[in-house]
Amino acid sequence: MVGDGEAARSIRVTTAFYIALELREKKELVVVTNGLRVAMVLADAPGVSVIVPGASCDSRHCRSSATSLAGVLRTTSIGKGFFGARGVSLERGLMDLNPKRFGIKHEMADVCERVIGVFDHTKWRRSALLSFVPTQRIGAIVTDAHAPAELLQEWRERGVEVVVAARGPNRYSRPPIPRRWRIRAP
Repeated sequence: MVGDGEAARSIRVTTAFYIALELREKKELVVVTNGLRVAMVLADAPGVSVIVPGASCDSRHCRSSATSLAGVLRTTSIGKGFFGARGVSLERGLMDLNPKRFGIKHEMADVCERVIGVFDHTKWRRSALLSFVPTQRIGAIVTDAHAPAELLQEWRERGVEVVVAARGPNRYSRPPIPRRWRIRAP
């Protein structure tokens, strides 16, 4: 078993992690995610149901299941899909490096009514191997104030809503790592 301090150091905090923290207070929300950290953040939120294709999570356990991604998505319609990316460009859209993540993100984006890219300034002008959402499918982008202004304007000119998040007080100066997130050796 790893103690809380070690678990906190081993958890990679991502934009998706912080979005999940914001969603904990929502009511009647269903979240479809391929991220186990996101699922664990939301597992005990009373108004949120979590679907993890290939796994089932609740406040006590996360376990694999026979649910395949294709099976879940075949019968699913997702209103808004929030996607992080390794890179973004007007020519190639949202990109990732990992072929496994690419496949999952691509299939999930296909069933979204609205695709929203969420990433910080470090992802602009960065390329990656695989494009999982083409430019014309991106409905909005949420980024930070350090994103290149000329690129934001180009996306706006293409009709994409661009939201630049204002830097405010950070309520999560240190990501909360619940005690139940102890890592057990196999």
